[in-house]
Amino acid sequence: GTCLIFGCGDGHLAYEIAKQTGDMKVLCVDPDSVQVDEARENLTAAGVYGDSVRVDEGTFASLADSASSADLVVIHRATRLRNETDAQRRENWQRFRQASAEEREVIIEQMRTEYRQAFQTAAAEAYRVLKPSGGVLFVEIAGGRRSLAGTADDLRDLLQQSPFNPDADRIDSTDTWLKLTKGN
Repeated sequence: GTCLIFGCGDGHLAYEIAKQTGDMKVLCVDPDSVQVDEARENLTAAGVYGDSVRVDEGTFASLADSASSADLVVIHRATRLRNETDAQRRENWQRFRQASAEEREVIIEQMRTEYRQAFQTAAAEAYRVLKPSGGVLFVEIAGGRRSLAGTADDLRDLLQQSPFNPDADRIDSTDTWLKLTKGN
């Protein structure tokens, strides 16, 4: 089968999926070139890069030829869907720290809106590349930390809007993961 991961991190998740499944091809896509380089380096050192796992810089939207081909899609670190680099995240954090309490509230609300929009876009693209009748979408919500992307219930609500099919798709969730199994 085929697994697509948005947000490669250091490559550990891709490595584990490739090793645990044995025959699943894993493609990671990440907009951050630094993360892509780190994941490639780690996966090469682990001996799985190229054969079982590939890491590309980009977004799900760049996978136009992959419609309805993935058995498993993972949105790793949903809090990083705004296509920011680590340097941009640090700069935004510094701006937040220097802001007044009132300015912080405005910044937080803007970020929540941006994260939800980014999540909805990424999830719709993930849904597009997911095989019908049993393809699975996993979304890591918080990774153990408080998330501006929203709670499982917030994100569940977004997965019940178009292009998703709430009558056919099944959604399960925990505090840190959301799972959608695609219906027909």
